[in-house]
Amino acid sequence: MIASCPSCATRFEVADAKLGPGGRKVKCSKCGHVWLQRADGTTADIPPPPSLVESAAPQLQAAAPAAGESQAAAEAEQAATAIPERGARRRAADLLPARRSGKRVVAMLLALIAVLALAGLGVAALRGGELSKNPLVASILGTLGMHQAPTAEGLGFENVTTQRRADGAVQVLIVAGDVVNNAAAVRAIPPLRGALLGSDSKELQNWTFTASAERVEPGQRVRFETTLRSPASDATEVKVTFALAGS
Repeated sequence: MIASCPSCATRFEVADAKLGPGGRKVKCSKCGHVWLQRADGTTADIPPPPSLVESAAPQLQAAAPAAGESQAAAEAEQAATAIPERGARRRAADLLPARRSGKRVVAMLLALIAVLALAGLGVAALRGGELSKNPLVASILGTLGMHQAPTAEGLGFENVTTQRRADGAVQVLIVAGDVVNNAAAVRAIPPLRGALLGSDSKELQNWTFTASAERVEPGQRVRFETTLRSPASDATEVKVTFALAGS
């Protein structure tokens, strides 16, 4: 049964069988009040014991049984322990799994971010590192659509030609040639850059264009052709390079 302290209203859980037909003396572990608790839920006040006995009693404990009381009475007194409201206890218990679950979700998200970061670093190392020069690795990266970052290493130009002609009233310059792969692995072809130089080797005009394919196999070549309208009339040289970042 649930008993309440008549003094402070603190609630206690006491086994009915231990109270007996005449009730048992219990002591509130919160305020120290002593009373007679009956199995039917009724209570009766008990005069406080002499001060010497009271001072000798330990605090926050069940009242000691009177002389001649049975062991069952002592157990009943010790069983009167303050308990929280059942509803409050359930609410607190319900919150614990939610907190643990929230921590688990955060930990899983952090682990996922770490894995993705490491995977990104690994792909970057494959694409731009020494390992990407291996023909087998380069072929696998190409199959997966993860081509290595454009680089001019192993690439060159051959058979570059220039031709000027009129397109109506406008002069045009046609530049054509081959991008050659002298490396042992597949290479991505970077954007190409054309430039017109004057007699003093200073740049007069420049433009960018692309080859006819994005990649070139080892030992193979890819054709390019570009047209520049209204080229500088005082240009004496055409220069074709790779338009790489920072170049």
